[in-house]
Amino acid sequence: MIPFQIERIYIDEKAEKDGLTQKILQGLSHLPVERVRGKKELIKTFLSSPDPLTVGKRHLLITHDYGRRLKPCPGTSNHLCCGYYVINPMTNCPMDCSYCVLQEYLNNPFLTLYTNLDDLLQEIDLFLSNQEEHFLRLGTGELSDSLALESIFPISQILIPFFAERGKGILELKTKSSNVDSIIHLNHRERTVVSWSLNPSRVIEEEER
Repeated sequence: MIPFQIERIYIDEKAEKDGLTQKILQGLSHLPVERVRGKKELIKTFLSSPDPLTVGKRHLLITHDYGRRLKPCPGTSNHLCCGYYVINPMTNCPMDCSYCVLQEYLNNPFLTLYTNLDDLLQEIDLFLSNQEEHFLRLGTGELSDSLALESIFPISQILIPFFAERGKGILELKTKSSNVDSIIHLNHRERTVVSWSLNPSRVIEEEER
């Protein structure tokens, strides 16, 4: 059971035949599905609503991302960066924490899943093979919670074995979710780190809706 409410699925026609798309649809077969040709107009329509981020968290968009999904962490201005790299197989988060940077940063309100997975894995593989350094940190927790959507979009179940087979780099999963049942049995070969952030009860009750 997923601990959040999705009301409708939108599928970009480019992603309709992907294996991951079919797996998502099987798990959410009770939901209405609407096929769209591209996402720009759909996003534009939702952004005009009074509270687009709250509404967007109840709608799933399945699409492709043709840009770079592995990037150096932008870091903070005038600070020394730690050398972290971010992987973006999805954007937005079903949780609704008042202080989250995603509340202001994203211009796409939907829970968005990018199902052209082969492109992403090739990008990561090429990046790792071209690096001389062996301790590279890559993670999925910048534009979404790493595990919150795992029950419908099992990206970590794919990335953990993928990193286990590579000699360079470790995978970092950053989350507030306890949704770990699907990954704890995986042979990670000590190349995956899962981390949680935790607040005092008052902050949880007042700010982490």
